[in-house]
Amino acid sequence: MKKLLLPLLSLMLTISGCSLLQQDSRFNLTEKEVTSILNDACTIKRDTRQRYKIDGKRYKTLSSSKGYKKRGIASWYGSDFDGKQTACGEEYDMYDFTAAHKTLPLPSYVKVQNLRNGKTVIVKVNDRGPFVDDRLIDLSYAAAKKIDMLESGTSPVRIYAVSEAEAANYFKNNENDFEKDKKYIEYKDRLDHELDIIIKMQYASYFLIVSDYIKWAKKNDIPVGPGRGSGAGSLVAWCL
Repeated sequence: MKKLLLPLLSLMLTISGCSLLQQDSRFNLTEKEVTSILNDACTIKRDTRQRYKIDGKRYKTLSSSKGYKKRGIASWYGSDFDGKQTACGEEYDMYDFTAAHKTLPLPSYVKVQNLRNGKTVIVKVNDRGPFVDDRLIDLSYAAAKKIDMLESGTSPVRIYAVSEAEAANYFKNNENDFEKDKKYIEYKDRLDHELDIIIKMQYASYFLIVSDYIKWAKKNDIPVGPGRGSGAGSLVAWCL
């Protein structure tokens, strides 16, 4: 019996090993390439499991994301948080495929499927949240756009854990998706800033004119204020 079991066990291990090699070869990435693409900038040292409390509710993080899968509601967060520190220590970039989750280890990698349209995205979980109602996951702007849920704001989703190799392969193939969006936002921000300066300069000039008018009106005993005539007087009344 033992003589029969040993060859059988050897065959099973060989088959298992072949299947693992096939799975790894799907992505054609070395371990060094995976590490480089994922570029983990999480700086806060994390325990295997962590307990924390938000708004009176207690949470306990999972020790591993392996085998994780769940359905729930996804939401997204954008420019208001751009550049701010995430729970793992790296900066939030709205154009990266990232997400916030209450209990998955930081970082973890999950595939998110929008159950309304079937579209999927792979994200790096690097933050905690969402702490609103019964929401399951909070996606970055880029991730939400990828699965077409920006306008709806929320959507039912299915999420399940993926390997680092699969995540790295996805990020590599989608790294330039939002370059145009990034340039547009940067250009728009610059225009808004310049327009804001112009408007402030115009208002400054306007109020100097109004101030001069008030001084002239008082000097010449001309009443100004609400209900005090029309023209420049009405403008002053509006300002007052």
